[in-house]
Amino acid sequence: MTTILSAQMLLRATPICGSADRANLTGALVEPIPDGGAWIVATTGQVMLIQRDRTASIAKPLVLRMTLSAQDERLLTDGEFGIAWSWDAAQIHIPDSVRESPHACPVIWPGQRGTPRTHVIIEEACPATQFPAKWRQAIGASAPNIDPKRIPMWRYTGYNPALLDLLAGWSDGFRLRQRAPGKATIVSFDNEPDALGVIMPRAMYAEDAANLRGMLTDLGHAGIADGLGLDADAAMAEKGGGA
Repeated sequence: MTTILSAQMLLRATPICGSADRANLTGALVEPIPDGGAWIVATTGQVMLIQRDRTASIAKPLVLRMTLSAQDERLLTDGEFGIAWSWDAAQIHIPDSVRESPHACPVIWPGQRGTPRTHVIIEEACPATQFPAKWRQAIGASAPNIDPKRIPMWRYTGYNPALLDLLAGWSDGFRLRQRAPGKATIVSFDNEPDALGVIMPRAMYAEDAANLRGMLTDLGHAGIADGLGLDADAAMAEKGGGA
């Protein structure tokens, strides 16, 4: 059976996989959904992108490592069809013969005729035995290595900007939905109902609240500082928020 997946979704997942430090996270998990389609999951351990490919065709869970072949970013022509260089609606066809050796797999656009001219390199397609089986639990998880005695939970409300760019740089816009300090933040994306992000917060310095109040006050916006609850954060810092 040939596995057929969204090219656009795999391309979004690939940079995340490439930033993972753990070998078992360097590929994207593709997990069949019983009612049809598949989940495409990529994670570094600190950030996770979960996508639902509604048109996917796949028989069993796989972990895929993919790279792009060299291409001219220009208009592709296929007979009478003029196809703009856009991955939207394009699908990657991965034959069952692909396992541990690199394989050039065709990218097919709707209405395309003739021999495919565009390919991606599937470096590996292997059973999903090493990918974390409980990946769904990350959606409700707390940031790793939290020590509330050393760093209070209220300080775990910051984000690593590099992780945000990795997770959401492809999107038109995104919204962060933090449930509580120290808990994983859920990310929703503008114009993409089939994608969900998860990002672990980082601890901010205890002086952050006092510094921000000072800046806003000096700029003539002390009222905004009041609305942000900065005094409460500053008070907690004075009680022993750590460095």
